[in-house]
Amino acid sequence: MYKLVLSVLIVLCATFLGNSFALKLSMRRKTLNMIVSAISRMKTLICFGSFEIIRVVNQCFYSEEFDLLCINNLDSDTSYSEAFSQQVRNISKKFALNDADKELLVSFGSELGTTDISGQVAHAELYQNLFLERLSEAKEQETVKSRLYKVLGFSLGCAVSLIIA
Repeated sequence: MYKLVLSVLIVLCATFLGNSFALKLSMRRKTLNMIVSAISRMKTLICFGSFEIIRVVNQCFYSEEFDLLCINNLDSDTSYSEAFSQQVRNISKKFALNDADKELLVSFGSELGTTDISGQVAHAELYQNLFLERLSEAKEQETVKSRLYKVLGFSLGCAVSLIIA
């Protein structure tokens, strides 16, 4: 009886582990999709809003459904690019961004507000395209690896429970 309960528990845990890896892939895709749409909104606000860059970033990257970045508290000796970089490095793991995604986001934020409006729009367009490439890569990884992780988790659980039983 104990072996049966232990076997079921092992299968469930391994399946949960596989599903959590698959969920990370899905969350990365969703986050990259939200970043692309936030950059698109930023381009519009830069062109037509005439707001300062901190307000544009807060409005586009911080909303009720997507609280990725919020840069509110700038010290007098902290520059905008340093604050943006610090906020990106403190992004929660729930968004499932890898280090390369974060570095791309840091390089995007470091150049915001340093040129005129047309330069900022061109900069946003460039990074929107770069994030679109990452998004297509994330979609491809999700379709290829998501089911694999789920099946491997279940199979590993079954194999271990058979060895134990």
